[in-house]
Amino acid sequence: MKQATLDILDAELRRGYGRYSATAPVDRIKFYRREFLCDPTTWTPLYTLISQHTFGWQEFRFRDAIANNDLDTRIPSADPGMYIFYVRPENLVYRFPQLALYVGISNATGSGRALRQRLKDYMNLERVLKRQNVHQMLQLYYDHIWVAFSHLSLSAAQMRDLETQIHDFLGPPFGRSAYSLEIRAAQNAWDR
Repeated sequence: MKQATLDILDAELRRGYGRYSATAPVDRIKFYRREFLCDPTTWTPLYTLISQHTFGWQEFRFRDAIANNDLDTRIPSADPGMYIFYVRPENLVYRFPQLALYVGISNATGSGRALRQRLKDYMNLERVLKRQNVHQMLQLYYDHIWVAFSHLSLSAAQMRDLETQIHDFLGPPFGRSAYSLEIRAAQNAWDR
């Protein structure tokens, strides 16, 4: 990926971050207030399913990968996998706040697409602009977005199931399509 392209993405996201951050507090709360699904009745059964997989979680700061144009170095393997975008400020009180915002996978269709290639989609301004929820997420939290990722050797169907389980477990506000049918139906009922 060319550095000039990444500089344009950085400028776009930084501009949006500045615009949202400069909004008056009475309006800013509209942008930064999010609903998280936090259902303790599902945690144990979902964790039982999720813990059947072996993860090798690693992480990087999203803006640093853009600035350094080094995603190939950060993710040298061409294997498929899963990723979680989360927000984490510079200074934490104990371990808070750290909140999962979005969960995704590569190889959703069985193409064998590498995790690295999937994450490069988020470094392409045209692709980011087509996904309004992701674009807004990156603008709102640009300086504080981290990406946790893990390579996984699973079939496409297993990856999709795991993505749904982790979605239901974490309740990220910027992704809706990967929730289970039961949760999507409940969300739609409450959104009316």
